Amino acid sequence: MDALLGSWDFAVHAHATEALIIKAARTDDVRHPDCLIIDRHLLRMSLEELIDGLREAGITAPVIVVMGSADEVRSFRTSDVKFLVKPYQPQELLTAVRDALDGFGSSGG
Repeated sequence: MDALLGSWDFAVHAHATEALIIKAARTDDVRHPDCLIIDRHLLRMSLEELIDGLREAGITAPVIVVMGSADEVRSFRTSDVKFLVKPYQPQELLTAVRDALDGFGSSGG
């Protein structure tokens, strides 16, 4: 995913844990992210805990969550998160990122 996003000229900062995501997004040496892409299956905490932690840390960037199935997506109802179901096509990722950068409009959640 990093290489794919980089090929579209997006600056990508990958982090292995939730704590590192929050820490990196809060530090002065890394500007606040424009968008976060999170793989649900790599999380150690719940998605709700992560989103709450990001918001409590003052991180208001839109969030795209990659999920394993449409059934998982149906279990989450939030307007500030966009879901992308695996497997997805590269164009779907690009569209999700562009939508996120545009504030999701009416296509959120």
